[in-house]
Amino acid sequence: MTEKKNEKTAWAKFLDFGKGWGLIIAIGTFAVGLGVKMETRMFSNGTMKYETEKLVVESPDAETRQRDRILDSLNKTDAIRSRALRDSLFIEIRKDQIDSREKQRKQDSINLLNADQIFQMKELLNSQ
Repeated sequence: MTEKKNEKTAWAKFLDFGKGWGLIIAIGTFAVGLGVKMETRMFSNGTMKYETEKLVVESPDAETRQRDRILDSLNKTDAIRSRALRDSLFIEIRKDQIDSREKQRKQDSINLLNADQIFQMKELLNSQ
């Protein structure tokens, strides 16, 4: 008789087995409920959800995005180099312009001095 008391009935065994599964099912249901709640908070309507999913599906893969980033980086460094070259050329051209202006001023000064000397010589000749 003591052996029968210690032995659980089939129904008791099923209930013990069910407790574990019940807990798992309860946790799963809770997690799914949280997921649905988050989804309804993230998207105000179905169209927004559809457009977001479409964007994710149609977006390029990680390899393509990485390649594009590298190309953009290379283009950026090339642009920086070309701007530096352009700026250095501009500085050289500007220096040449300033030098040519200085040369022109000197030439104008020489011309003015020559004109003044010629005028003075004419005055001297006219006064004699």
